Amino acid sequence: MVLKSNMPDPVVTDGDKYSVVLENERVRVLRYHDKPGDRTLQHAHPDYVLYAESSFKRRLTFPDGRKQEVDVKAGSIVWMKAHQHIGENIGYTDTDVILVELKENSTFDKTEKNQE
Repeated sequence: MVLKSNMPDPVVTDGDKYSVVLENERVRVLRYHDKPGDRTLQHAHPDYVLYAESSFKRRLTFPDGRKQEVDVKAGSIVWMKAHQHIGENIGYTDTDVILVELKENSTFDKTEKNQE
């Protein structure tokens, strides 16, 4: 996936934690796994949907220095706008999530019979 040149790709910055499950012209699906105390390097995500396979607690640190702690329960589905952050597992459980990163907006094929 090509992110803007100044936007660090998490698969590159933290390839030990992120892996690509599926990628096509519309989405990139990532699997993320870490353990308590693990921390990522700063990286970026486009708009995405997160599915939590496990419950976890994290601290996100944004480029402006702002910090946000999140406590996510297994089975949660979360919508996130594009952003950059450093993530740190500050809980007592592993983090296991699936992220569906959205690529550019699609356009409908107006040649289809049901399109106007």
